[in-house]
Amino acid sequence: MRKNIVCLLSVLLLVFVSSAGAASFWPMFQHDPGHTGVAPVSTAESLELLWAVPVMNPKAGCHLVTSDGGGVWVMNSTEITKVDNRGETIASYYIDDVRMTFLISGSPVVLSDGTLVVMLKVSEQEDERVATLGAIGSDARLRWILPFEGQFNPDKSLLTLGRDDRIYVGCPTCLYAVSPGATMATIEWSYACEDLISTIPAVASDGTVYFGTTNKTPPVNPRLYCLNSDGSLDWTFEPTEAYGGKPLALNSAPTLDDAGHIYFVVSGNALYCLNRDGSVGWSWPIEGFCYTSPILMPDRSIVFYQMHKWGMGGQWAALVTRVDSQLESLSIKLPTDQAPLSSPTTDADGNVFVSFMSWDASTSTKTFQFGLVNMGAYNPDDLFANVLYSPLYSSFDQVGAAGGPCIDEDGTVYCVVGRNLLAFGQRQGLSIGIQTNSPEYAGWLGFPLKVSLRITNANIATPLDCYGAWKQPDKDQPLF
Repeated sequence: MRKNIVCLLSVLLLVFVSSAGAASFWPMFQHDPGHTGVAPVSTAESLELLWAVPVMNPKAGCHLVTSDGGGVWVMNSTEITKVDNRGETIASYYIDDVRMTFLISGSPVVLSDGTLVVMLKVSEQEDERVATLGAIGSDARLRWILPFEGQFNPDKSLLTLGRDDRIYVGCPTCLYAVSPGATMATIEWSYACEDLISTIPAVASDGTVYFGTTNKTPPVNPRLYCLNSDGSLDWTFEPTEAYGGKPLALNSAPTLDDAGHIYFVVSGNALYCLNRDGSVGWSWPIEGFCYTSPILMPDRSIVFYQMHKWGMGGQWAALVTRVDSQLESLSIKLPTDQAPLSSPTTDADGNVFVSFMSWDASTSTKTFQFGLVNMGAYNPDDLFANVLYSPLYSSFDQVGAAGGPCIDEDGTVYCVVGRNLLAFGQRQGLSIGIQTNSPEYAGWLGFPLKVSLRITNANIATPLDCYGAWKQPDKDQPLF
């Protein structure tokens, strides 16, 4: 089987334009092995959209990583694209075989030398699918592949980086520790679980690994596993009571702090803070469910999504909730009744970036939204005088995704919203823009019409983009 997979992967068509630079600033899910979700940089006080790049077939639950030298990697099921901080594509990787697809939900990882490691699903036979790691180097070559034999129907990329570029892989009932090399990778150890691994693993500074499992058939029995650095089991934690009698589920990747605490959310149960030995430090009950991971705020509080029954009508709404060690909480309602599928992100100043989707059943249309939650604006004495949630971008479509944001070293915030990869920051110099979208008008020869005019100070290293006006024959007003 391994030989067949090697032959299949050798048909990858790689197109690459090299760029030198430093290692990735955001190389994995939620920035670091402890999944704090915190970028140790500030973002602009007044964020604006710098550019948008179309993304083909993005999937829910996708999380971005930055590339070496700045910019970001973005994926779909057959292509990986490297986009620099100006929105220019500088590398593309294509799969030219229908039996192979990239696993988009979750996250790839970027090694210290800039090598991108991704998870693929290879269909050997009609009823057999094998999860495989693939490493693509900056020299435009496939450096190595590593199939996991006997693994069926993987659907998520559950990858984390630890010390010395060790890769931890959840796939789907075993946790693997993989040591990458220049031309090959080896499995150092593996641990078999009773149930399906449902979260991306988190790794402490001493090599201890934490991850969650959930059995998809009743009884669900979610568990949090703690493995020692050599892959041996240290302890497991299993919640025993459901809040309000609702089914339990553990889809929240653990978040670690530097004091040895482990934070994670069990849907229909609680937000937990466990001590290093697996005992409960504290817990905060939640009624709803949560598909994403908490983040560790600069003030040491925990922020996470949850669904909550809002008002007398019984409407379920998404909330961004902050809980501290004193069990004091603040919840901010988001304008959606759908559970977010991508985890939030924060900068060094505590600005929380969120992405989510809402659904309009009457028009079968989705609204994908990206926005900013300013926890620091909360004033318990004058709550309504503060705007705690500010939308930054919305996209209306029948398909698309609200991906997990990431932040680069220069403070640029990247996110997939709808069918576009977006970059937010602050422009340098003078910038005047006019943009219009006309979804009801197909444009010349049926091409979609989405044009803009931007005038930028030519003294800075930013392209000067100018687009002419478009006038429909039956209309008096031109479209810019």
